Amino acid sequence: MKINSPDNERIKYLARLRKSAEFRRQERQFLIEGHVAVRSILVNRRRPLEIFWCLHLLKEPSAILEAAEKLKIPLTELSSKAFAKISDVQSPLGIAALFPFFEYDPMELFRNRAALFISCHGVQDPGNLGTLIRTADAAGAAAVITLPPSASFYNPKVVRASAGSILNIPLLSLEENEFLNYTKKFGLHLFAAVPRGGRPFRKVVFKRPCCIMLGSEAHGLPSAIRNISTPVTIPMREGVESLNTAVAGALLLYQTAGEGKK
Repeated sequence: MKINSPDNERIKYLARLRKSAEFRRQERQFLIEGHVAVRSILVNRRRPLEIFWCLHLLKEPSAILEAAEKLKIPLTELSSKAFAKISDVQSPLGIAALFPFFEYDPMELFRNRAALFISCHGVQDPGNLGTLIRTADAAGAAAVITLPPSASFYNPKVVRASAGSILNIPLLSLEENEFLNYTKKFGLHLFAAVPRGGRPFRKVVFKRPCCIMLGSEAHGLPSAIRNISTPVTIPMREGVESLNTAVAGALLLYQTAGEGKK
């Protein structure tokens, strides 16, 4: 099947998914764009609902398309103009995969007594959230949790920054009170990243199950979370205000992952 017109109803639907967070929530679907991400998806035998591709934009399409055909994934070819309308980047790479939202049971995830979680409170920069998802996946975390007001997991910039990891690790979007109730119910040990005054992160014993708590660079974490958490600090040279959220998260994730293997 091939779609040439950017005014095609299917193209309008996909463009609306790209542009509107509310529409994505309503339809429970999102797009992953780029040959690296789609190739990784197929190598890991994840099944998108459909793949959209453009002959004039996609470099070396044969391997990706052959893999998709073997998995019997529906393929739809688009013209350059049609693909540009569904793309989130200025220079489209010519391939995108449509996925449903993934649903996870918090109770099942929190029952894991050896789990390592990372939670983002008010992390609104999509690049930071996507990078944290990618890092949490690489470090073997059990889930990434967001608390409002954080960016949506399915924001196109978050999806792109995750480099496909958004499909590999459970994602939970919870209200603060809901998260605190789970923390109490399952005995989760919280470790709050603070710029100063906490215990040096390399000297902390991260007792499992545990959750690394990250706040926004501007506002940090709310007192309701700080008051029940162990404060942890990554040492910095005097005069440096704070570390980037994604960098701090990466350091703490790998330190915590290492603790869990001892």
